[in-house]
Amino acid sequence: AYEIDMSQKTTKGKHIANYLGLTDGETIKTMIAVSLDGDYDKNVMIFTKLGKVKKTSLRDFANARTTGVRAINLNESDCVVDALLVYNTPSEDVLIITKKGMALRFEDSQVRTMGRGAAGVNSIKLKKNDEVINAVKISEDKKLIILTKFGYGKRTQFSNYRTQTRGGLGLKTVRDISKIG
Repeated sequence: AYEIDMSQKTTKGKHIANYLGLTDGETIKTMIAVSLDGDYDKNVMIFTKLGKVKKTSLRDFANARTTGVRAINLNESDCVVDALLVYNTPSEDVLIITKKGMALRFEDSQVRTMGRGAAGVNSIKLKKNDEVINAVKISEDKKLIILTKFGYGKRTQFSNYRTQTRGGLGLKTVRDISKIG
């Protein structure tokens, strides 16, 4: 939504506060590369810690003010964990990973396009004390690397995750999460 000044690779740059009016408690969670010429036919999918997902057209952010625009309504205990850029057609698959090692793959077409003021819909049913930590767009020619907070990691193919319906529990992707983080 904002154009950042071009500079040399050795310069320090400007503080992000010069471009965005962040309030206390607001942080930047992710950045999405957007072309100012032709990306307005795409949607942005926003994922929250408590399992909500929202899809909004990039056109809704075209006339942003210097103070920004509200992209999603969140309750007090929720926050944004990730955002992805998806095409209107054809449908793309996304994969959500939770803190307790669950993963859910679903088509982005299962989430209707909403206005900026909407809170979103449930993306995954979370167990007690679980939360969404990441979301990725599926690319069958690539691999998924999962890393735990204690340093364990594994590489797997996206084809290992079958497409399910949005709002389900998902599949176990990391076993013994209490031991390996």
